[in-house]
Amino acid sequence: MEKEGLSAICETSGIELSYALGCSATAPEYYAEAGTQADLSFDPDSFTVKVFVTNTGARDSVETVQVYVHDCVRSVLAPVKSLAAFTKVSLAAGETKSVEIPVEPGAFSTVLPDETRVIEPGEFIVMAGHSSKDEDLLKVSVTF
Repeated sequence: MEKEGLSAICETSGIELSYALGCSATAPEYYAEAGTQADLSFDPDSFTVKVFVTNTGARDSVETVQVYVHDCVRSVLAPVKSLAAFTKVSLAAGETKSVEIPVEPGAFSTVLPDETRVIEPGEFIVMAGHSSKDEDLLKVSVTF
């Protein structure tokens, strides 16, 4: 049986895919609310990410908005970025929606060698977009 779709394309072309590639039949566009200096809005009191998503395609779509966290100064080895939250948003062709995604405080925590979980003080980068690739992500720096 012949493979179809993305699996066949990737297998035959030798393309290496990022996690959560964000393949879509439409073209989503992400941006922060007007007047903000950062690419992305993050409220550290409620641990909520806010981003606007526009379906720039000609078809209705369902977009998966992904939120990642990077701890800039961690005392133990950790992934470069971790998926912290995600939500699906239905968008009509040309529609823009404001999307608020709650992030669990545990997404900012580290497990120390003694197996205690803590949020270490320092800088974190919160990112949101339609894939895990850096060029697809809006970013904001947060300090705890």
